[in-house]
Amino acid sequence: MNILNTKYFSWYNMMILGSQKIINPPYWIDFTATILSSGEIVYLGGRQSTSSSGNLTFAKMNEIYIFNTQSSSWDIINASGDVPNSRIGHSAVLNSNNDIIIYGGTSSEDWMTPATPDLIILKVDSNPYQWMIPQVNNKPSPRSFHSATIVGKYMIIAFGQLTGTSELTNSLNILNISDNTNYYWTSSYMSFIEQSTDTESTNLNQPFLSAHLATILGGTIGGIVVLIIMIVVTVLLIKTWKENSNMRGRQQLPSSQNS
Repeated sequence: MNILNTKYFSWYNMMILGSQKIINPPYWIDFTATILSSGEIVYLGGRQSTSSSGNLTFAKMNEIYIFNTQSSSWDIINASGDVPNSRIGHSAVLNSNNDIIIYGGTSSEDWMTPATPDLIILKVDSNPYQWMIPQVNNKPSPRSFHSATIVGKYMIIAFGQLTGTSELTNSLNILNISDNTNYYWTSSYMSFIEQSTDTESTNLNQPFLSAHLATILGGTIGGIVVLIIMIVVTVLLIKTWKENSNMRGRQQLPSSQNS
């Protein structure tokens, strides 16, 4: 196994250990690799061979190969449940519940046969792993060799080939995965920024408004107080000036009468 050190951007080979069940995985192409929070990498689908020049066969979806990055060892788990058809050209992403969502792909060498079911979930918290088929309506056209990315509560499927045709596509399919018991396809989505804004506004909007209102009221009241003080000072100055003027007038009045 080749490993890229992303800190120093250098490659090195790792010594691989094996359990009693397997020593090394088969030669393998067209698979997906999904890393779990436990540090284990789950390999799904693709085609395998027992030798570097041997014939390729589709990998069984109930025999799941796992690489443990902590112990540098391989293992294999026999998954149960609704085991899907073998496939290539599929996608696999990990959701917030630690479930792997597999979508699309083809189960034929000529890429013309859609893999079934098109959407399936591997529950890796179960022992052994459990396959489950979610009930989803309004399915889009089958797709292979696409990308899949989870953004917030959505899984966004992009590009690829419409399975069963030679037609490529640049369109997006969006799956709402916010409810683990009720996935559904949608034609629009709320962006991550909008989701964050909504969440923050729920928690912070009232305190923000209160603080903002307090700032406005404080500034207004402060301005009024300053204005009142200025008016009072002005009135007192005018009053003092008038009193001083009257006193000077009374002091000059006798001199005028004597003359």
